[in-house]
Amino acid sequence: MMSALAKTAGARRNPYPEGAHELQFSLEEDGAFTECRLKTLVLDEVPEAAPAFLAPGERPSSFRAKQAEVWFAALSEFQELDASDVVLKVTFRTPADSPEAPAVILKANTIGSDAEVELAHSSLEEIELAEQAATAGEITHRSTMSRWLLAAVAPSLVIGKVKIEAMEHDIIQIQASTFDGIISKFRDSSVSSLWFFKDDGKDDGKFLDEYNKVASDMKGMAKVCAINCNEYSVFCDKQGVKETPAVMIYPPNPVPAFKLEGKLEGKAVFNKLAKFMPDQTERLTKDNVDKFLTTDVTKPKALLFSNKKSVPLMWKAGALAFVFKRTVKFGFVTEDQSDIVQRFKVKKFPTVLIQQGAKGEKKDTYSGEFNFLALKDWVNLHSESGMGDKVSSPGGAKEETAEEAKPWLVQEVPELTVKSHQDVCFKGEGLCVIFLKDGEASQAEIDMLTGLSKKYTSQLSDRGAKMKWMWMNLNVEKAYKDLFKASQLPSAAVFNPHKRLRFTLLDHGEDGEVKGDEQGIIKLLDKVLGGDARFTMVPGQKLPAWAQREAPAKKAQPPSAEVSVTSVRILIVIKTMTVTVFVLHIHITTVLNHSRNGNRSRTMSYSQNPNQNSNQSPNHFPSPHPHPHPPPPHHHRHHHQHHHHSHHHCDSISNCFVVVIVIVIVIVIVIVIVLVIVIVIK
Repeated sequence: MMSALAKTAGARRNPYPEGAHELQFSLEEDGAFTECRLKTLVLDEVPEAAPAFLAPGERPSSFRAKQAEVWFAALSEFQELDASDVVLKVTFRTPADSPEAPAVILKANTIGSDAEVELAHSSLEEIELAEQAATAGEITHRSTMSRWLLAAVAPSLVIGKVKIEAMEHDIIQIQASTFDGIISKFRDSSVSSLWFFKDDGKDDGKFLDEYNKVASDMKGMAKVCAINCNEYSVFCDKQGVKETPAVMIYPPNPVPAFKLEGKLEGKAVFNKLAKFMPDQTERLTKDNVDKFLTTDVTKPKALLFSNKKSVPLMWKAGALAFVFKRTVKFGFVTEDQSDIVQRFKVKKFPTVLIQQGAKGEKKDTYSGEFNFLALKDWVNLHSESGMGDKVSSPGGAKEETAEEAKPWLVQEVPELTVKSHQDVCFKGEGLCVIFLKDGEASQAEIDMLTGLSKKYTSQLSDRGAKMKWMWMNLNVEKAYKDLFKASQLPSAAVFNPHKRLRFTLLDHGEDGEVKGDEQGIIKLLDKVLGGDARFTMVPGQKLPAWAQREAPAKKAQPPSAEVSVTSVRILIVIKTMTVTVFVLHIHITTVLNHSRNGNRSRTMSYSQNPNQNSNQSPNHFPSPHPHPHPPPPHHHRHHHQHHHHSHHHCDSISNCFVVVIVIVIVIVIVIVIVLVIVIVIK
C-alpha cells in the first residue's frame, strides 16, 4: 500500500514534507494487536477539475409548460424520428413583445424527413435562459434523440393513458363479472358510481385525477368504481355507454340507475352520490330522545350535536356502515334542541358522544379529527360484538326483539309515574328524594337536582347510604297531592319504600319562608341524615292510585322518497290493470255480439226459405225420408228450430273456446300484476 502511494505521488516529489503530522494507534481484537500509522498526503499542485456537463457557475436553460398536453403534443411530432443517430435541437429565445412569439423551438431532421415544433410564450408557465441567451438573443442545445430520452419524458407521453393503481388510487376497478357482487348486491341500502373509461382515451386521462378525488372524499362511505370499456366492451354496450368518459349513478332501490348528463366533473359525481345517500339516522327532539336512548339497550347510542340543519354525509354513512347496521344506533341533534344540549352538557359544535349501558351510565366524547374513517374507528371501539337485536328477560327464558322504552333508566332525575315508580324508587335499596312540582319540572330544576344528586352520592359513598332522585307532577298525580299535603309548591319529600311505607316532607316554616329550592332540599336532607326527621306512615300501608296516562299521539311524518316512488308505481300498475281489463271486456263483448249476429242471420235465412237450398242446388242431398205430401206447418217449424239449434250449438262451441282462452289470459295477467304489486310493496 505504501509503495503504491509513493509511486502515485512520485511526480510530486516529497509527498511527506518535514513537520507533517503522523497519527499512530493500536487495535486489539481477540488478543491480536495491530499497529497503525497515518500520515497526511500533501500535494504540490491543485488537481485538475473533473469534467462536468455545465461549467462552474453556468446557469442551465429550462422551461415548464402550463399544460402537460402541450409537451405531449410537441414530443409526439418526433416519434417517427426516434433513432440513436438523430440529433434533437432545442432552441431557447428571449421573451418577445408578442405572447404568441416562439419561446422554445424543437427541431430534428434526417435524410428522409424532418420535424419542427414551436412553443409560444403564452403556452409556458415559466422559462429560464442561460446567460449566453441574454446577449445573443437565443441559445441552442443539441442532444441525440434516443430511447432513454423518450423514456425520461414518459409521464408526459402517456397523459392520455389511464392506469388505476391500487396503491395510488382509491377508485375500485371492477370487471364485468364482479359488477353484481360489488354494486348490484348492495343497492338496497347504498349508493355507487361507475366510471366507464378507455385506457387509451385522452379525455379519460384528464378525468382520472378528478374522479379519484371523489373516491378519496367518499372513501368508506360510497363505492366509487370504474370499468375499462376496452376490455369489457360488451358490458359497456349493454349499459348503453357508447362514448367515454361516462359515469353511471346507482342509487338505492327502487330508484333506477341513470347516466350523468352534461359536463362531466368530479363535483357533479360527488353531489349525486351525496344526494342519494340514504339517511337512517334518527333526528332527536325532547319528545323522542328518551325512547331512542332506552330501546335496544344492548346497542350503544352515537349522538352528533351539530349547528347545521341537515345530517352530515359522514354521519349518514356511519349509520349505513355494514359493521354498525345492527350494533349501533345513530342520532342527530341540532343546536336549537336546547333541552338535549343542556342535558348532555354540550358546549361546542360539532360534538360526538356515545352512551352505553342499560341506564346510560357509560359516556364517552370523541376528541379526534372529524372525518369518516377516524369516526368509524372510534365508534367501532364502542360497538358490541353481538348483533344487538335480542335482549334476555330477567329469567333468561325469553328473548325480546324490541324492548319497551323506559326513558327513566337513562335520565339523571326521572319523573315518578305509574310505569316508572318500581324502577325509579320502590325496587332496590335507598331512600327516594322526590321533588314535588305542580306541573312539569324545568331544565334548570333538573340541573339543580342533578347537582345535589352527585354531591350527596359522593358524601354517602363511604357510609353505605344511598339516595335516589326523582320528581313528581302533582297536577297529574292528584292522589299523591292529597297524600303529601304540601303547604306550598314546589316542595320535596323523602320516601322510605322499604318494610313500612313512610315519608317525611319539607317543612316550609310557619310563614312559608323555606322554599322548595336547593337550600330547602339541603335542610331536609340534613335532618334526615342527622336522624331528626319525623316520618309519616302511608295510610293502610298502600300506595295511592297512580294516574293512568295516555301515550302521546305520534306526529304525522312526511312520506319518504322511497314510499312516494312505491306509491306512484302501485298507481301505475293499478291503472294499467284497469285499462287491460277494460280492453279485454270490450273485446269479449264484441266477439259475443258478432257470434249472436251471425247466428241470427243464419236463422232468418232458414226461416224465409227452408227449401231454397234443396230446390236451387243441383248437388243437394235428398232427405232419407221423403214425404209424398208437404208436411204440416208445425213440422216445418220444428225442422227450422232443429236447424237453428244445431248451427247455434256448433257456433257456441267455437265461441266458447275463444272466450275460455281469453278468460285464462285475463286470469294470468291479473296474477302477474298482483305479484308485481306485492314485490313493489316489499
